[in-house]
Amino acid sequence: MCDDESIWAKDRAMNSIYFSIRDNVEPELRKRILGVQRIWLTDRNHCGANKECLNSVYDQRLQELKTIVIQ
Repeated sequence: MCDDESIWAKDRAMNSIYFSIRDNVEPELRKRILGVQRIWLTDRNHCGANKECLNSVYDQRLQELKTIVIQ
């Protein structure tokens, strides 16, 4: 992941958005968000070094997180 600038940038953006959301919600919602994030991490890890898969899971998660921010 670190050797691909595009994936690295998506990882940084996802982390930034995720922690911003997590740090600004009620404790119960924080638990649910953490649960979903753990599932996403499992999906991401299943990609291994497959860049197409990694790009896809990052794009999907970024879209999900952006939807939360917009609401």
